[in-house]
Amino acid sequence: KPGQFFMIKPAICDIFLKRPISVYNYKDGIVSMLYRISGKGTAILAKLKQDDELNVLGPLGNGFNTEYKGKNIALVCGGIGIAPMVYLAESLRSNNNIDIYVGFKDEVFIPDSFKDFKDKIYIATESGKEGFRGFVTDIFDPQYDIVYACGPDIMMKKVASMCKENNIKCFVSLESHMACGLGACLTCVCDTKYGKKRVCREGPVFNGDELWI
Repeated sequence: KPGQFFMIKPAICDIFLKRPISVYNYKDGIVSMLYRISGKGTAILAKLKQDDELNVLGPLGNGFNTEYKGKNIALVCGGIGIAPMVYLAESLRSNNNIDIYVGFKDEVFIPDSFKDFKDKIYIATESGKEGFRGFVTDIFDPQYDIVYACGPDIMMKKVASMCKENNIKCFVSLESHMACGLGACLTCVCDTKYGKKRVCREGPVFNGDELWI
């Protein structure tokens, strides 16, 4: 499902723990991943070649609800938070009207899969290199039936707050360090208004109004 993830590491390497990487797309039986090189694990993944082996566990986690029909929906993405939104957009597009808001610091990455949404993509860059100069939350118009968000916590917190003020249903996908991906290690526990929950099991998708209490 859109919003789920896999725990991945190269089969032969000196890294002990797998890395959680979200589903970028799923088509014709092939799962695609999009990730940013941010440490030793992802740097090794980036050097793999065809026929190299991976140690993979998944799909894991609680994904996005894609059962809605006839709704006006906004996807709000920040940086690499755009990764799980591609499969989500593909899953929602046939039954709903979708607008996409994307924010970056400087370099803009718009997946090829978003080309069909070219008239409905709103871009913000902190550097002003492309689109609106500022944050994606500056251009986000909270006038939708449903909003999905993925990106930095500060961005998602702002989006969730704007949605709450306008009585809009909002879902956010959290990123977290995790060791097992199965809910046993408790590394990825987050606070909610219903108590502590595990990002890998109860998430990574949460209702926006239960977080940042």
